Amino acid sequence: MRLFNEDQLLDENFRKQVIEEIDGNENLERKAEAKKRYEVYKDRTKPYVLKMLNEESTDKKAVEEAINRTANVSFTREIVEKKSMVYKDGVTREAVDGDQEVIDQIADMLDVNSKMKKTNAYAELFKNALVGVLPYENPVNLGKYKLMMRVYQPYLYDAIEDGTNPEIARCFIFSNYVPARTPKAALPNQAGNREAPKPYNTSNGDGIDQKIADNPDDKGANKREFIWWSNKYHFTTNEKGQIIPGRQEDDLANPIGCMPFHNFSQDQDGQFWAKGGDDIVDAGILLNLLLTDLFYIAKYQGMGIGYMFGKGVPKNMKVGASAFVSVEMEDGDPTPQMGFATSNPPIEAHLAMIKEYLTYTLLTNKLSPDSADATMSVSGIHEMVKQSQNTADIEDQREMYRDGEPTIFNIIFKWLDLYKERQLLDDDLKELDKVSAETKVRVKFKDAQPFMTEKEKLEVIEKRLELRLDSMLDALKRDNPDLTDDEAKEKLRGIMEQNLKEASERLKQFGQPVESEEDGKEDSIENDI
Repeated sequence: MRLFNEDQLLDENFRKQVIEEIDGNENLERKAEAKKRYEVYKDRTKPYVLKMLNEESTDKKAVEEAINRTANVSFTREIVEKKSMVYKDGVTREAVDGDQEVIDQIADMLDVNSKMKKTNAYAELFKNALVGVLPYENPVNLGKYKLMMRVYQPYLYDAIEDGTNPEIARCFIFSNYVPARTPKAALPNQAGNREAPKPYNTSNGDGIDQKIADNPDDKGANKREFIWWSNKYHFTTNEKGQIIPGRQEDDLANPIGCMPFHNFSQDQDGQFWAKGGDDIVDAGILLNLLLTDLFYIAKYQGMGIGYMFGKGVPKNMKVGASAFVSVEMEDGDPTPQMGFATSNPPIEAHLAMIKEYLTYTLLTNKLSPDSADATMSVSGIHEMVKQSQNTADIEDQREMYRDGEPTIFNIIFKWLDLYKERQLLDDDLKELDKVSAETKVRVKFKDAQPFMTEKEKLEVIEKRLELRLDSMLDALKRDNPDLTDDEAKEKLRGIMEQNLKEASERLKQFGQPVESEEDGKEDSIENDI
Protein backbone atom coordinates (compact mmCIF):
# COMPACT_ATOMS: atom_id res chain seq x y z
CA MET A 1 0.00 0.00 0.00
CA ARG A 2 1.18 3.52 -0.80
CA LEU A 3 0.16 6.93 0.51
CA PHE A 4 -0.57 9.91 -1.73
CA ASN A 5 -2.28 12.12 0.86
CA GLU A 6 -1.60 11.96 4.61
CA ASP A 7 -5.23 12.84 5.32
CA GLN A 8 -6.02 9.24 4.34
CA LEU A 9 -4.62 8.28 7.76
CA LEU A 10 -7.67 9.88 9.39
CA ASP A 11 -9.93 7.33 7.71
CA GLU A 12 -10.59 4.42 10.11
CA ASN A 13 -11.35 2.02 7.26
CA PHE A 14 -8.01 2.89 5.65
CA ARG A 15 -6.18 2.24 8.92
CA LYS A 16 -7.97 -1.10 9.35
CA GLN A 17 -6.94 -2.13 5.83
CA VAL A 18 -3.31 -1.19 6.58
CA ILE A 19 -3.32 -3.33 9.75
CA GLU A 20 -4.70 -6.26 7.77
CA GLU A 21 -1.78 -5.92 5.36
CA ILE A 22 0.62 -5.71 8.31
CA ASP A 23 -0.65 -9.14 9.38
CA GLY A 24 -0.52 -10.50 5.82
CA ASN A 25 1.74 -13.40 4.86
CA GLU A 26 4.14 -11.32 2.78
CA ASN A 27 4.79 -8.80 5.54
CA LEU A 28 5.02 -11.50 8.22
CA GLU A 29 7.69 -13.24 6.15
CA ARG A 30 9.64 -9.97 5.95
CA LYS A 31 9.48 -9.54 9.72
CA ALA A 32 10.39 -13.18 10.40
CA GLU A 33 13.47 -12.81 8.19
CA ALA A 34 14.49 -9.61 10.00
CA LYS A 35 13.95 -11.31 13.36
CA LYS A 36 16.14 -14.22 12.27
CA ARG A 37 18.91 -11.84 11.24
CA TYR A 38 18.74 -10.05 14.56
CA GLU A 39 18.87 -13.24 16.64
CA VAL A 40 21.76 -14.73 14.67
CA TYR A 41 23.60 -11.40 15.03
CA LYS A 42 22.91 -11.55 18.78
CA ASP A 43 24.55 -15.01 19.03
CA ARG A 44 21.32 -17.02 19.06
CA THR A 45 22.25 -19.21 16.09
CA LYS A 46 21.63 -22.53 17.83
CA PRO A 47 17.81 -22.58 17.41
CA TYR A 48 18.16 -22.12 13.65
CA VAL A 49 20.78 -24.88 13.40
CA LEU A 50 18.45 -27.25 15.25
CA LYS A 51 15.60 -26.21 12.99
CA MET A 52 17.69 -27.15 9.92
CA LEU A 53 18.65 -30.48 11.48
CA ASN A 54 14.97 -31.26 12.12
CA GLU A 55 14.02 -30.40 8.56
CA GLU A 56 16.74 -32.39 6.80
CA SER A 57 17.12 -35.51 8.95
CA THR A 58 14.98 -38.62 8.89
CA ASP A 59 16.89 -40.03 11.84
CA LYS A 60 15.21 -38.21 14.70
CA LYS A 61 17.37 -39.99 17.29
CA ALA A 62 20.48 -38.51 15.70
CA VAL A 63 18.92 -35.03 15.91
CA GLU A 64 18.20 -35.55 19.60
CA GLU A 65 21.81 -36.53 20.21
CA ALA A 66 23.06 -33.44 18.33
CA ILE A 67 21.16 -31.04 20.62
CA ASN A 68 23.85 -31.17 23.30
CA ARG A 69 26.71 -30.49 20.89
CA THR A 70 25.17 -27.89 18.61
CA ALA A 71 27.70 -25.22 17.61
CA ASN A 72 26.93 -21.55 18.28
CA VAL A 73 29.91 -19.54 17.02
CA SER A 74 29.36 -15.82 16.28
CA PHE A 75 30.40 -15.74 12.62
CA THR A 76 27.62 -13.33 11.58
CA ARG A 77 28.30 -10.81 14.33
CA GLU A 78 32.03 -10.80 13.58
CA ILE A 79 31.47 -10.30 9.83
CA VAL A 80 28.90 -7.52 10.33
CA GLU A 81 31.18 -5.67 12.75
CA LYS A 82 34.09 -6.00 10.31
CA LYS A 83 31.93 -4.38 7.63
CA SER A 84 30.70 -1.61 9.96
CA MET A 85 33.74 0.65 9.87
CA VAL A 86 32.25 4.13 9.24
CA TYR A 87 32.62 5.33 12.85
CA LYS A 88 35.65 3.22 13.75
CA ASP A 89 38.17 6.08 13.70
CA GLY A 90 35.92 8.66 15.33
CA VAL A 91 33.88 11.66 14.21
CA THR A 92 33.66 15.36 14.98
CA ARG A 93 30.44 17.37 14.86
CA GLU A 94 30.80 21.07 14.18
CA ALA A 95 28.09 23.62 14.98
CA VAL A 96 27.29 25.98 12.10
CA ASP A 97 25.57 29.19 13.27
CA GLY A 98 25.21 27.73 16.74
CA ASP A 99 26.89 26.90 20.04
CA GLN A 100 29.52 24.17 19.74
CA GLU A 101 29.36 23.36 23.45
CA VAL A 102 25.63 22.64 23.19
CA ILE A 103 26.17 20.26 20.25
CA ASP A 104 28.83 18.42 22.24
CA GLN A 105 26.50 18.16 25.25
CA ILE A 106 23.64 16.81 23.14
CA ALA A 107 25.92 14.20 21.54
CA ASP A 108 27.07 13.12 24.99
CA MET A 109 23.64 13.08 26.70
CA LEU A 110 21.96 11.10 23.90
CA ASP A 111 24.99 8.82 23.45
CA VAL A 112 25.02 9.66 19.74
CA ASN A 113 28.37 7.98 19.02
CA SER A 114 27.34 4.51 20.21
CA LYS A 115 23.89 4.84 18.63
CA MET A 116 25.41 5.72 15.25
CA LYS A 117 27.83 2.79 15.49
CA LYS A 118 24.82 0.53 16.04
CA THR A 119 23.08 2.22 13.07
CA ASN A 120 26.08 1.39 10.89
CA ALA A 121 25.94 -2.27 12.01
CA TYR A 122 22.16 -2.50 11.47
CA ALA A 123 22.50 -0.99 7.99
CA GLU A 124 24.96 -3.77 7.13
CA LEU A 125 22.83 -6.47 8.77
CA PHE A 126 19.31 -5.44 7.70
CA LYS A 127 20.07 -2.99 4.83
CA ASN A 128 17.56 -0.70 6.58
CA ALA A 129 18.38 1.10 9.84
CA LEU A 130 15.76 3.46 11.27
CA VAL A 131 16.93 5.98 13.88
CA GLY A 132 14.40 7.85 15.99
CA VAL A 133 14.49 10.60 18.64
CA LEU A 134 11.49 10.67 21.00
CA PRO A 135 10.65 12.26 24.36
CA TYR A 136 9.89 10.29 27.50
CA GLU A 137 8.79 11.28 30.98
CA ASN A 138 11.51 11.27 33.62
CA PRO A 139 10.36 8.66 36.19
CA VAL A 140 12.10 10.54 39.04
CA ASN A 141 10.90 13.97 37.93
CA LEU A 142 7.31 13.41 36.83
CA GLY A 143 5.86 15.93 34.43
CA LYS A 144 9.29 16.71 32.92
CA TYR A 145 10.63 15.12 29.77
CA LYS A 146 13.96 13.87 28.48
CA LEU A 147 14.95 12.70 24.99
CA MET A 148 16.07 9.25 23.89
CA MET A 149 17.71 8.18 20.65
CA ARG A 150 16.96 4.65 19.46
CA VAL A 151 17.86 2.40 16.53
CA TYR A 152 14.95 0.12 15.54
CA GLN A 153 15.00 -3.43 14.22
CA PRO A 154 12.86 -3.74 11.03
CA TYR A 155 10.48 -6.28 12.57
CA LEU A 156 9.25 -3.62 15.03
CA TYR A 157 7.79 -1.26 12.45
CA ASP A 158 6.08 -1.02 9.07
CA ALA A 159 6.28 1.69 6.44
CA ILE A 160 3.66 3.07 4.06
CA GLU A 161 5.57 4.15 0.97
CA ASP A 162 5.13 7.50 -0.73
CA GLY A 163 2.85 7.22 -3.75
CA THR A 164 5.26 9.12 -6.00
CA ASN A 165 8.65 8.01 -4.61
CA PRO A 166 8.31 4.55 -3.01
CA GLU A 167 11.83 4.75 -1.57
CA ILE A 168 10.50 7.31 0.93
CA ALA A 169 8.19 6.35 3.82
CA ARG A 170 5.23 8.70 4.28
CA CYS A 171 4.11 6.94 7.46
CA PHE A 172 5.75 4.64 10.02
CA ILE A 173 3.65 2.27 12.13
CA PHE A 174 5.21 0.71 15.23
CA SER A 175 3.92 -2.44 16.91
CA ASN A 176 5.34 -5.29 18.94
CA TYR A 177 6.53 -8.33 17.03
CA VAL A 178 4.47 -11.41 17.90
CA PRO A 179 6.08 -14.51 16.36
CA ALA A 180 4.15 -17.57 15.23
CA ARG A 181 4.10 -20.29 17.88
CA THR A 182 5.26 -23.81 17.00
CA PRO A 183 6.08 -26.78 19.28
CA LYS A 184 9.64 -26.88 20.51
CA ALA A 185 12.15 -29.63 19.79
CA ALA A 186 11.74 -32.73 21.87
CA LEU A 187 12.96 -32.55 25.44
CA PRO A 188 12.92 -35.33 28.06
CA ASN A 189 9.47 -35.94 29.48
CA GLN A 190 8.74 -36.82 33.11
CA ALA A 191 9.66 -40.43 32.51
CA GLY A 192 13.03 -39.37 31.06
CA ASN A 193 12.15 -40.53 27.53
CA ARG A 194 12.36 -38.32 24.48
CA GLU A 195 9.55 -37.92 22.00
CA ALA A 196 10.18 -37.42 18.31
CA PRO A 197 11.36 -33.82 17.71
CA LYS A 198 8.82 -31.44 16.21
CA PRO A 199 9.49 -28.22 14.25
CA TYR A 200 11.82 -26.14 16.40
CA ASN A 201 10.54 -22.89 17.88
CA THR A 202 13.16 -20.15 17.70
CA SER A 203 11.36 -18.04 20.33
CA ASN A 204 11.89 -18.60 24.06
CA GLY A 205 8.66 -16.83 24.98
CA ASP A 206 5.49 -18.48 26.24
CA GLY A 207 3.04 -16.21 24.37
CA ILE A 208 1.95 -14.40 27.55
CA ASP A 209 2.89 -10.76 28.11
CA GLN A 210 3.96 -10.85 31.77
CA LYS A 211 5.04 -7.96 33.98
CA ILE A 212 8.33 -9.32 35.34
CA ALA A 213 11.34 -10.71 33.44
CA ASP A 214 9.24 -11.37 30.36
CA ASN A 215 10.67 -12.45 27.03
CA PRO A 216 10.64 -9.56 24.50
CA ASP A 217 8.84 -11.82 22.00
CA ASP A 218 5.77 -11.81 24.28
CA LYS A 219 5.22 -8.04 24.20
CA GLY A 220 1.87 -7.23 22.70
CA ALA A 221 0.72 -10.86 22.77
CA ASN A 222 -2.23 -10.02 25.03
CA LYS A 223 -3.23 -6.66 23.57
CA ARG A 224 -1.83 -5.18 20.36
CA GLU A 225 -1.45 -1.47 19.74
CA PHE A 226 -0.18 0.42 16.70
CA ILE A 227 1.65 3.77 16.91
CA TRP A 228 1.33 5.89 13.75
CA TRP A 229 3.72 8.68 12.72
CA SER A 230 3.65 10.90 9.63
CA ASN A 231 4.81 14.46 9.01
CA LYS A 232 1.32 15.76 9.83
CA TYR A 233 -0.19 13.22 12.22
CA HIS A 234 0.63 11.08 15.25
CA PHE A 235 -1.76 8.77 17.14
CA THR A 236 -2.15 5.27 18.60
CA THR A 237 -4.81 2.73 17.55
CA ASN A 238 -5.96 -0.73 18.49
CA GLU A 239 -5.82 -3.63 16.02
CA LYS A 240 -9.14 -2.51 14.52
CA GLY A 241 -7.68 0.84 13.55
CA GLN A 242 -9.67 2.71 16.22
CA ILE A 243 -7.81 5.60 17.87
CA ILE A 244 -7.10 5.09 21.58
CA PRO A 245 -7.97 8.30 23.53
CA GLY A 246 -5.34 10.11 25.60
CA ARG A 247 -2.27 8.96 23.64
CA GLN A 248 -1.85 11.98 21.33
CA GLU A 249 -2.60 15.64 20.72
CA ASP A 250 -6.31 16.48 20.68
CA ASP A 251 -6.17 17.27 16.95
CA LEU A 252 -3.97 14.19 16.22
CA ALA A 253 -1.25 16.54 14.91
CA ASN A 254 2.43 15.65 14.91
CA PRO A 255 3.66 18.24 17.45
CA ILE A 256 7.02 18.88 15.74
CA GLY A 257 5.72 18.93 12.15
CA CYS A 258 8.06 16.23 10.84
CA MET A 259 8.61 12.54 11.46
CA PRO A 260 11.06 12.04 14.34
CA PHE A 261 12.88 9.33 12.38
CA HIS A 262 15.52 9.05 9.71
CA ASN A 263 16.13 5.93 7.64
CA PHE A 264 19.66 4.86 6.67
CA SER A 265 19.32 2.43 3.79
CA GLN A 266 21.53 0.66 1.29
CA ASP A 267 20.55 -0.44 -2.20
CA GLN A 268 16.94 0.72 -2.37
CA ASP A 269 15.60 -0.25 -5.80
CA GLY A 270 12.32 1.60 -6.22
CA GLN A 271 10.96 0.46 -2.85
CA PHE A 272 11.42 1.35 0.80
CA TRP A 273 12.69 -2.02 2.01
CA ALA A 274 16.16 -2.70 0.63
CA LYS A 275 16.96 -6.27 -0.34
CA GLY A 276 20.13 -8.29 0.15
CA GLY A 277 22.47 -9.34 2.91
CA ASP A 278 21.04 -12.85 3.26
CA ASP A 279 24.43 -14.44 2.60
CA ILE A 280 25.98 -13.25 5.88
CA VAL A 281 23.19 -14.68 8.03
CA ASP A 282 22.85 -17.87 5.98
CA ALA A 283 26.60 -18.37 6.25
CA GLY A 284 26.49 -17.94 10.03
CA ILE A 285 23.85 -20.65 10.31
CA LEU A 286 25.38 -23.05 7.78
CA LEU A 287 28.88 -22.76 9.25
CA ASN A 288 27.49 -23.68 12.66
CA LEU A 289 25.55 -26.56 11.08
CA LEU A 290 28.78 -27.85 9.52
CA LEU A 291 30.58 -27.52 12.86
CA THR A 292 27.74 -29.42 14.55
CA ASP A 293 28.18 -32.20 11.96
CA LEU A 294 31.89 -32.17 12.74
CA PHE A 295 31.31 -32.56 16.48
CA TYR A 296 28.87 -35.41 15.79
CA ILE A 297 31.44 -37.15 13.57
CA ALA A 298 34.16 -36.64 16.17
CA LYS A 299 32.08 -38.33 18.84
CA TYR A 300 30.67 -41.30 16.95
CA GLN A 301 33.55 -42.01 14.60
CA GLY A 302 36.37 -40.87 16.84
CA MET A 303 35.60 -43.19 19.76
CA GLY A 304 37.00 -46.68 19.85
CA ILE A 305 34.59 -49.65 20.05
CA GLY A 306 35.79 -52.38 22.37
CA TYR A 307 35.82 -55.98 21.20
CA MET A 308 36.78 -59.39 22.64
CA PHE A 309 36.55 -62.78 20.97
CA GLY A 310 37.49 -66.27 21.94
CA LYS A 311 35.95 -69.24 23.68
CA GLY A 312 34.17 -68.59 26.97
CA VAL A 313 34.58 -64.83 26.94
CA PRO A 314 31.97 -62.87 28.93
CA LYS A 315 29.20 -61.19 26.93
CA ASN A 316 29.34 -57.96 28.95
CA MET A 317 32.21 -56.48 30.88
CA LYS A 318 33.27 -53.30 32.60
CA VAL A 319 36.38 -51.62 31.22
CA GLY A 320 38.50 -49.28 33.28
CA ALA A 321 41.67 -48.85 35.30
CA SER A 322 40.13 -50.58 38.33
CA ALA A 323 38.30 -53.31 36.41
CA PHE A 324 39.58 -56.85 35.82
CA VAL A 325 38.53 -59.42 33.22
CA SER A 326 38.69 -63.15 33.96
CA VAL A 327 38.12 -65.84 31.36
CA GLU A 328 37.72 -69.56 32.07
CA MET A 329 39.92 -71.56 29.71
CA GLU A 330 40.56 -75.23 29.20
CA ASP A 331 43.55 -76.91 27.63
CA GLY A 332 43.55 -76.38 23.88
CA ASP A 333 41.22 -73.38 23.92
CA PRO A 334 42.30 -70.48 21.67
CA THR A 335 43.75 -67.49 23.44
CA PRO A 336 41.06 -64.76 23.77
CA GLN A 337 41.80 -61.49 22.04
CA MET A 338 40.57 -58.03 23.06
CA GLY A 339 41.12 -54.49 21.87
CA PHE A 340 39.45 -51.37 20.47
CA ALA A 341 38.41 -50.84 16.88
CA THR A 342 38.83 -47.21 15.77
CA SER A 343 37.94 -45.43 12.55
CA ASN A 344 39.75 -42.58 10.85
CA PRO A 345 37.09 -39.81 10.64
CA PRO A 346 37.81 -37.14 7.96
CA ILE A 347 38.14 -34.30 10.46
CA GLU A 348 40.80 -32.39 8.49
CA ALA A 349 38.84 -32.63 5.23
CA HIS A 350 35.70 -31.39 6.97
CA LEU A 351 37.55 -28.45 8.50
CA ALA A 352 39.05 -27.61 5.11
CA MET A 353 35.55 -27.47 3.59
CA ILE A 354 34.36 -25.12 6.37
CA LYS A 355 37.39 -22.91 5.88
CA GLU A 356 36.84 -22.76 2.10
CA TYR A 357 33.20 -21.74 2.51
CA LEU A 358 34.13 -19.08 5.05
CA THR A 359 36.76 -17.72 2.66
CA TYR A 360 34.15 -17.34 -0.10
CA THR A 361 31.82 -15.55 2.33
CA LEU A 362 34.52 -13.07 3.40
CA LEU A 363 35.74 -12.34 -0.12
CA THR A 364 32.25 -11.71 -1.51
CA ASN A 365 31.63 -9.24 1.34
CA LYS A 366 34.79 -7.24 0.61
CA LEU A 367 36.69 -8.71 3.53
CA SER A 368 40.19 -9.94 2.84
CA PRO A 369 40.94 -13.14 4.83
CA ASP A 370 44.54 -12.20 5.58
CA SER A 371 44.90 -15.12 7.97
CA ALA A 372 44.63 -17.67 5.16
CA ASP A 373 47.35 -19.68 6.88
CA ALA A 374 45.28 -20.06 10.04
CA THR A 375 45.66 -23.41 11.71
CA MET A 376 43.23 -26.07 10.56
CA SER A 377 41.11 -25.99 13.70
CA VAL A 378 37.86 -24.48 14.87
CA SER A 379 39.75 -21.68 16.62
CA GLY A 380 41.85 -21.11 13.51
CA ILE A 381 38.73 -20.81 11.33
CA HIS A 382 37.20 -18.26 13.70
CA GLU A 383 40.50 -16.37 13.67
CA MET A 384 40.10 -15.92 9.91
CA VAL A 385 37.10 -13.67 10.56
CA LYS A 386 38.74 -11.74 13.38
CA GLN A 387 41.87 -10.99 11.36
CA SER A 388 40.14 -10.19 8.07
CA GLN A 389 40.51 -6.66 6.66
CA ASN A 390 37.74 -4.51 5.19
CA THR A 391 38.58 -3.65 1.56
CA ALA A 392 35.41 -1.60 0.87
CA ASP A 393 35.58 2.13 0.12
CA ILE A 394 34.72 3.57 3.54
CA GLU A 395 34.40 7.09 2.13
CA ASP A 396 31.47 6.02 -0.05
CA GLN A 397 29.71 4.58 2.99
CA ARG A 398 30.35 7.71 5.05
CA GLU A 399 28.38 9.90 2.66
CA MET A 400 25.06 8.43 3.81
CA TYR A 401 25.84 9.22 7.45
CA ARG A 402 27.32 12.63 6.66
CA ASP A 403 23.95 13.56 5.15
CA GLY A 404 21.80 11.77 7.74
CA GLU A 405 23.23 12.95 11.06
CA PRO A 406 22.29 16.65 10.52
CA THR A 407 18.68 15.50 9.98
CA ILE A 408 18.74 13.69 13.33
CA PHE A 409 20.10 16.77 15.09
CA ASN A 410 17.37 18.86 13.46
CA ILE A 411 14.79 16.50 15.00
CA ILE A 412 16.48 16.92 18.39
CA PHE A 413 16.33 20.72 18.08
CA LYS A 414 12.61 20.59 17.25
CA TRP A 415 11.84 18.51 20.35
CA LEU A 416 13.92 20.83 22.54
CA ASP A 417 12.14 23.90 21.15
CA LEU A 418 8.71 22.32 21.69
CA TYR A 419 9.26 21.18 25.29
CA LYS A 420 11.12 24.39 26.16
CA GLU A 421 8.10 26.38 24.94
CA ARG A 422 5.75 24.17 26.98
CA GLN A 423 8.10 24.39 29.99
CA LEU A 424 8.26 20.61 30.18
CA LEU A 425 12.01 20.11 29.72
CA ASP A 426 13.77 18.04 32.35
CA ASP A 427 16.33 19.88 34.47
CA ASP A 428 19.19 18.14 32.66
CA LEU A 429 18.05 19.63 29.35
CA LYS A 430 17.30 23.18 30.47
CA GLU A 431 20.94 24.15 30.02
CA LEU A 432 20.50 23.46 26.30
CA ASP A 433 18.23 26.50 25.88
CA LYS A 434 20.89 28.17 23.74
CA VAL A 435 20.19 25.83 20.83
CA SER A 436 18.11 27.27 17.98
CA ALA A 437 16.32 25.85 14.95
CA GLU A 438 18.84 27.66 12.73
CA THR A 439 21.72 25.61 14.13
CA LYS A 440 23.22 23.22 11.60
CA VAL A 441 25.60 20.37 12.27
CA ARG A 442 28.47 19.44 9.98
CA VAL A 443 29.87 15.92 10.39
CA LYS A 444 33.54 15.18 9.71
CA PHE A 445 34.95 11.68 9.93
CA LYS A 446 38.45 11.10 11.20
CA ASP A 447 40.85 8.98 9.20
CA ALA A 448 42.76 6.14 10.75
CA GLN A 449 46.14 7.21 12.11
CA PRO A 450 49.17 4.95 11.64
CA PHE A 451 50.50 3.42 14.82
CA MET A 452 53.44 5.30 16.33
CA THR A 453 55.53 4.63 19.39
CA GLU A 454 55.68 7.32 22.07
CA LYS A 455 59.14 8.33 20.87
CA GLU A 456 57.96 8.69 17.25
CA LYS A 457 54.93 10.72 18.33
CA LEU A 458 57.09 13.13 20.34
CA GLU A 459 59.49 13.52 17.43
CA VAL A 460 56.59 14.52 15.16
CA ILE A 461 55.32 17.05 17.72
CA GLU A 462 58.81 18.51 18.15
CA LYS A 463 59.34 18.82 14.38
CA ARG A 464 55.98 20.55 13.84
CA LEU A 465 56.78 23.05 16.61
CA GLU A 466 60.21 23.66 15.09
CA LEU A 467 58.65 24.38 11.67
CA ARG A 468 55.96 26.54 13.34
CA LEU A 469 53.21 24.34 11.89
CA ASP A 470 51.70 23.95 15.36
CA SER A 471 51.30 26.22 18.37
CA MET A 472 51.93 24.92 21.88
CA LEU A 473 48.17 24.43 22.19
CA ASP A 474 48.08 22.40 18.96
CA ALA A 475 50.97 20.27 20.20
CA LEU A 476 49.24 19.59 23.50
CA LYS A 477 46.00 18.53 21.77
CA ARG A 478 47.95 16.35 19.35
CA ASP A 479 49.39 14.51 22.34
CA ASN A 480 46.01 14.51 24.19
CA PRO A 481 43.30 14.34 21.49
CA ASP A 482 40.51 13.78 24.04
CA LEU A 483 40.97 17.22 25.62
CA THR A 484 38.52 20.00 24.77
CA ASP A 485 39.90 23.44 23.84
CA ASP A 486 39.21 24.80 27.32
CA GLU A 487 40.81 21.78 29.02
CA ALA A 488 43.87 22.04 26.76
CA LYS A 489 44.25 25.78 27.50
CA GLU A 490 44.03 25.14 31.24
CA LYS A 491 46.58 22.33 31.05
CA LEU A 492 48.95 24.48 28.97
CA ARG A 493 48.57 27.35 31.41
CA GLY A 494 49.61 25.06 34.26
CA ILE A 495 52.62 23.77 32.29
CA MET A 496 53.78 27.32 31.44
CA GLU A 497 53.37 28.51 35.01
CA GLN A 498 55.40 25.54 36.25
CA ASN A 499 58.14 26.25 33.66
CA LEU A 500 58.31 29.93 34.69
CA LYS A 501 58.53 28.99 38.34
CA GLU A 502 61.38 26.53 37.69
CA ALA A 503 63.23 29.12 35.54
CA SER A 504 62.85 31.71 38.31
CA GLU A 505 64.33 29.34 40.87
CA ARG A 506 67.35 28.65 38.64
CA LEU A 507 68.03 32.39 38.14
CA LYS A 508 67.91 32.97 41.90
CA GLN A 509 70.60 30.33 42.38
CA PHE A 510 72.99 32.31 40.12
CA GLY A 511 72.16 35.66 41.74
CA GLN A 512 70.42 37.05 38.64
CA PRO A 513 67.69 39.66 39.03
CA VAL A 514 64.26 38.12 38.69
CA GLU A 515 61.06 39.85 37.61
CA SER A 516 58.07 39.48 39.88
CA GLU A 517 56.14 36.31 39.17
CA GLU A 518 53.29 38.28 37.64
CA ASP A 519 55.41 40.58 35.40
CA GLY A 520 55.08 39.51 31.82
CA LYS A 521 53.88 36.03 32.75
CA GLU A 522 50.35 36.49 31.50
CA ASP A 523 51.50 37.94 28.17
CA SER A 524 53.96 35.08 27.65
CA ILE A 525 51.41 32.39 28.45
CA GLU A 526 48.66 33.95 26.34
CA ASN A 527 51.02 34.30 23.38
CA ASP A 528 52.03 30.65 23.59
CA ILE A 529 48.40 29.60 23.86
